[in-house]
This record gives sequence, structure tokens and C-alpha cells, in this order.
Amino acid sequence: MRGSREKTKNLYKRVGPKFNLSTMKTKLLKLVMPMAALILAIGTAFALNTATMETDAFTPEYGYVDGAKPCSVRVECDTEENPICRDISGTQAFGLDEKGDCVKTLYMPQ
Repeated sequence: MRGSREKTKNLYKRVGPKFNLSTMKTKLLKLVMPMAALILAIGTAFALNTATMETDAFTPEYGYVDGAKPCSVRVECDTEENPICRDISGTQAFGLDEKGDCVKTLYMPQ
């Protein structure tokens, strides 16, 4: 019986009854820091993707109104169906077709 007590006593001497707090902090930080970095990266990716999607929703196309020359005054319009694109005075603006003529119907941006 006495031999088993000494073996147990020697076991505690090797392991030590106290925890080494600095070692535990280091191990915890080594585990937590990569997870925190990953969570931050994923959150940033979602935030930037949402901002990109909002800016892609409106793609302006320029329409032109007759001024001193035909198709000389540029107005910002859109290709998605809304009310017809007009300048400040109320004149309808037209977009350029493949030939460069002002005949394409454009709409007001939202």
C-alpha cells in the first residue's frame, strides 16, 4: 500500500498541482486569434459585397437633347423602364444608337 502512495505523490510532483497561467493564456490566444481574424474577414467580405451590389444597381446611360446642334446637350438617363428621360426644361432626351443617331428611348434614373 505504501508503494502506491509514493507513486501517486511522485506523479503530482511531475505534473504539479498548480496551473501555469501564462501558458494557458498563450494557448487560448493561439486558438482564439485565428478564429477572430476569420470572423472579421467574413464580415468585411459581406459588407463590401453589399456595397458593390448597391452601386451596380444603377448603370447610367447618357441621353442627349437638341441644343444649338442636334444631340448636343447631355442628360443622365437610365435603360430600365421608368418615366421617359427629360432635361430640366422638360424636353425628351434620346440615347445614341449604333449609327450615332439620337433615336434610342431612355428613362429617368431612380
